[in-house]
Amino acid sequence: MIKSIFNSALTLFLAAFLFSCSGNPNSEKESETAPADSSMANANPVTMEIQKYADREKDCKGEECTYVKLQMPVLVGSNEAALNQINSFINGQFHEALKSRLAEPQGNTPLDAMCASFIQSYELFLVEFPDSDQKWYLEIDGTESIVGDDYFTLVVNQDEYLGGAHPAIFTQLKSFELNTGNFIDIVDKYGKEKLLALAERRFRTINELDSTADLNDAGFMFEDGKFTLPENMGLTKEGVLVVYNSYEVASYAQGETRFTIPYSALAGDV
Repeated sequence: MIKSIFNSALTLFLAAFLFSCSGNPNSEKESETAPADSSMANANPVTMEIQKYADREKDCKGEECTYVKLQMPVLVGSNEAALNQINSFINGQFHEALKSRLAEPQGNTPLDAMCASFIQSYELFLVEFPDSDQKWYLEIDGTESIVGDDYFTLVVNQDEYLGGAHPAIFTQLKSFELNTGNFIDIVDKYGKEKLLALAERRFRTINELDSTADLNDAGFMFEDGKFTLPENMGLTKEGVLVVYNSYEVASYAQGETRFTIPYSALAGDV
């Protein structure tokens, strides 16, 4: 009889353990239907869920507390192979972003456990610097990602403070084909020369520079003063979103530069 009770308890323990390792049962999820990118009917629409993960400094009573907050998009639809490929990339990006900010290296750890480790990293910092009044935070937000008619653009806005003179804020963009799950190379799709010409024209306009003004004399940091495309570009409903993050071509004080090149301009002659 005692042996039977022990076996039953062991079975229940193992079941609970396996469930806890399979994901984050307490993470919040929101599902929203992405707006159509055109008037074309889509028999198999793709929707975007937002999986939320968060943790907070223990026993912190004030408004300013160390915390971590993740909002990760997950695509759902009938084309499972392609969407799984995209979702795998997204999941990897969020894991790597969080992993790189932990005091100790971690492997394939669930995101909720990694959030807890972020708080533990802060607690270890306080052990070493008990008089510090710093509060850390990390927000990784993918809620502005875009589900188009035949593409998906991952938009990840990251805002963090882990000590230092000021927070770090930057945006990452990546576009994918919904039917294949493959990356969309914006430069290959529209041509480097066309993108360069249109982007430079727009960059100069929003910074109130004429076509002959020296970019670096105006306070920017282009190599040899020659205009270049940024690391982050992605498809939107209006056109190609272009983002120069802080420090990419300008100081932190100048902030980011972002603008959209309309599809109408990309379709015409430069």
